[in-house]
Formats: sequence, C-alpha cells, structure tokens
Amino acid sequence: MRGRSLYDERRTGQKGAKYMSVQFLTWLTTYILIVLAELGDKTQVAVLLITSNNPRRRWMVLGASALALVFCVTVEVTVGVALAQYIGPAAINRVAGVIFLLMGLATLIQILDISVQVKIRKPEPVCMEER
Repeated sequence: MRGRSLYDERRTGQKGAKYMSVQFLTWLTTYILIVLAELGDKTQVAVLLITSNNPRRRWMVLGASALALVFCVTVEVTVGVALAQYIGPAAINRVAGVIFLLMGLATLIQILDISVQVKIRKPEPVCMEER
C-alpha cells in the first residue's frame, strides 16, 4: 500500500532508504502552515472573547468556530481548484507574493505615516482666566 504509510521506500543507491510519502508531507505542511498563520489571528481573539463571556458553552463555541473554519477552508479550496484549471501554480504563487508584498508595503507606509504625524509636543500653557 504505497502512499498510506508515513514513509515510502524508494530504490536509490542506498538499501532500505526511506522518504516521507507525498500525502503525509502535504498533510503535515498544510497543518503546520495553518497553525502558524492562525496564531494570534483575530479569529482566535474572537473565539477567546466569546468563550470567556460564555464559559459554560465552550463546546458549542468550539463546534461553531470549527464549522465556520471548515466552511471558509472549503471555499478557499474550491476557489483554488478553479483557479488551478486556468492559471498555473507558478503564476498563482507570483500573484499571491505580489499581493502579500503590496499589503506589507501599505502597512509599513501607514505605520510610518502615523509615526510622523504623532509628534511629541510640549503642552501649551492654559490660562484659567480665558475660560
């Protein structure tokens, strides 16, 4: 049963060499990327706040948030499959990379603009008689 085990044995120059199966590697990579992307995400903060307000309904919150995540991922996978029929993976990676860089640049410009606008000034003396 190739592809069902954690490792696939392949014939190379070494006898008994083992490599991770493509299916397991795909699953592991997806799992790690999703966990890292979701750490500190606004979704986690929302679930944390909802759970802290309703501690007795934690299993309902878990079920609802898991179902919502499954729905979102289903939409993403469906769109990804549809795009893959018309556009190659290299083009999708380039477009995603450009979008990511533009978003990072926009955030950086916004942060720099805010830091320039916020200047530390000495408070002007207020005369009590004028009020």
